[in-house]
Amino acid sequence: SEPPPRPYATADTMGNSANKEEKRESKRAFKSIDTDGSHTVSREELATFVGSHAELWAMLVVNLGIGEDKCKEIATRVAFELACGHQSDDSLRVSSITPQQFRTFHAKYINDPKGSQEFFHRAVFAAFDEDGNSTLDAGELDKFLDTFYEAESIFKGDARLPEKDDLKKLVNEKLDVDGDGKFSFEEIRSLISGSAARGDLLN
Repeated sequence: SEPPPRPYATADTMGNSANKEEKRESKRAFKSIDTDGSHTVSREELATFVGSHAELWAMLVVNLGIGEDKCKEIATRVAFELACGHQSDDSLRVSSITPQQFRTFHAKYINDPKGSQEFFHRAVFAAFDEDGNSTLDAGELDKFLDTFYEAESIFKGDARLPEKDDLKKLVNEKLDVDGDGKFSFEEIRSLISGSAARGDLLN
């Protein structure tokens, strides 16, 4: 007798297949960087992983003009913080991340395009958070705003872009939600992503 017809692939079955492949990929990635067989990922092992994945740091070189080694260092710090769930000083007390933490990080920030974009935004923030305290103070903000006026900036020549002092005033008025004079990633993210410029900040 004829075998029963095979069912058509549905969004659910295709999604499940993709999820399974992503899990297999993250497991393979974990095994490849767990070089000491400890079943954890150290900072050094994560640095090796980040260094071999240019998508995590190359855009920092292009957009900020920072050297490759520094960009890899920034991306590794951000990756470790996101994977272990701690930021700045808290992450320094953690020496390694677990397989599950790595797989979650891999799924969210490597495989997911939206997550990859968020990773880049966080890395940009970290590049200017020089003291690593998860906020931009006045001096760090000033250096970040300089990037809007550099020759290669996408905003260079934009008639909406005000003088830097005026931009700084707008940023403090509209983005400093708690009024403490410092900016968390969430407060400044819209400016990093450009959505603030597309919205009412520069209009």
